[in-house]
Amino acid sequence: MKFNEFSESVREKLQSKCVIKETVKICTVLKNNSKKLTGVIIKKNDTDLCPTIYLEDYFEEYCDGSSMESIVDEILRLSGQTHDIPYFSLEKFDNWDYMKDHIMYKLINTERNTEFLTQVPNREFLDLSVVYFFRIDNSAGAYATTVIHNEHMKMWDATEDDLYECAIRNTERMMPGKIKCMNDVIYDILGNDLSEDEDFKGISEDIKNGRCIDMYVATNSDNMYGAGVMLDEELLKNFAGLHGNFYILPSSIHEVILVPDDSGCEPDELINMVRNVNETEVDAVDVLSDDIYYYDINSGKHLRLIKQSCTM
Repeated sequence: MKFNEFSESVREKLQSKCVIKETVKICTVLKNNSKKLTGVIIKKNDTDLCPTIYLEDYFEEYCDGSSMESIVDEILRLSGQTHDIPYFSLEKFDNWDYMKDHIMYKLINTERNTEFLTQVPNREFLDLSVVYFFRIDNSAGAYATTVIHNEHMKMWDATEDDLYECAIRNTERMMPGKIKCMNDVIYDILGNDLSEDEDFKGISEDIKNGRCIDMYVATNSDNMYGAGVMLDEELLKNFAGLHGNFYILPSSIHEVILVPDDSGCEPDELINMVRNVNETEVDAVDVLSDDIYYYDINSGKHLRLIKQSCTM
């Protein structure tokens, strides 16, 4: 069975199991870094906001032997879990006075998203672009996000400057930045298994002996789109006040790694590290950049891009 046949079969089986007031649709979504995914939407007729569940991974499971029935049941289960997202009406979306308090930002790679950037309001930031989304929360702590497109900005009679001003204020309020020592991040992930992991044996000894790995992870409170902390001038300035000038390694769109300049690492060495991780560890849709950045507390602009073989 080919992927398009699989997708249609999933849609038909989902529709047969859904209630009358639900409509199942297949859609193609342009994701970050120009990656296109096929998703299924189960839309309730009484709401304008519904989640998209992507089918590529499910197709791999099907090819590996999973039954169509089990996949359809899993999608229904997942859809049921996500139906606790906040109720949202398009009437609210039309209202700028309401929407301006929910607009936030994220960073994406400019060169990898040329098609997408023609469709959305944005501004350049080094080799990256700032784009905007809105977030709606409910009382249970769940939330939903949707990218803001050019037609939305026109509907609100708003400018990109308006979006940026709102996004800076709201992002710092709703998803404030945070910085954590790499030791603590690794320990949180592996915990008591740290000493048993061959890849981290040397690091585990450093942690046990109180020696800090001279790297820090910067993200936001939700660990989602956390690379946006590169726009948080106060957070970067405070870090520089404690550690001096530093490099910023784009780990993914969700986080960056801060490396103090006095760590002894060379720029080309750090760039090679980033590119290797991007190629082997980071999902293509989450890659931010293959280059790195340098924060100079004494420079007027503070932050600048460093490419391969660039001298300091």
